[in-house]
Amino acid sequence: VRELTTIHEMHEAEAIQREVWGLPDIDVVPASQMKAAAHAGGHVAGAFEADAMIGFAYALVATPHDADTHGVGLHSHMVAVREQGRRRGTGKALKWFQRTWCLDRGMRWMTWTFDPLQSRNANLNFEHLGAVSREYLVDFYGVMSGPLGSDASDRLVALWLLDSDRVNARAGAEQRTTL
Repeated sequence: VRELTTIHEMHEAEAIQREVWGLPDIDVVPASQMKAAAHAGGHVAGAFEADAMIGFAYALVATPHDADTHGVGLHSHMVAVREQGRRRGTGKALKWFQRTWCLDRGMRWMTWTFDPLQSRNANLNFEHLGAVSREYLVDFYGVMSGPLGSDASDRLVALWLLDSDRVNARAGAEQRTTL
């Protein structure tokens, strides 16, 4: 896992969005926006197997919006993993990379939204990463297109307190399993 820096890499992240979520072009976060966000202090990373990108993460700098968020943090807008990277820890590796990236920049928290009906995501967020949630957003994105489409887009907000005891314990367990 590493930061993406070139527009070519970010075009590959566009392709992953189309492949993983079946998004029409109008709903894909364009490479130009990811490039601008990264240039302005945001985060774009890719997971690679050999030279092939098998997943990516895209996040924006965020300001406090919860009692436990102080200073600047990160809002992770997208993490997507191609089929060949699934069930192999690729999504988890992207999230841990985001954590390290944040801590290296003095950021102590991260948020993201996720579909509460997706149990695999909930398990990753709460059990493996140690995130918590205190906010439920009703129909946050409105009607969504592609395979993600439905009449409602309710979301839980994950709050990841990056240097909390809860998260540090999971980070330590993660390091022990990857050594």
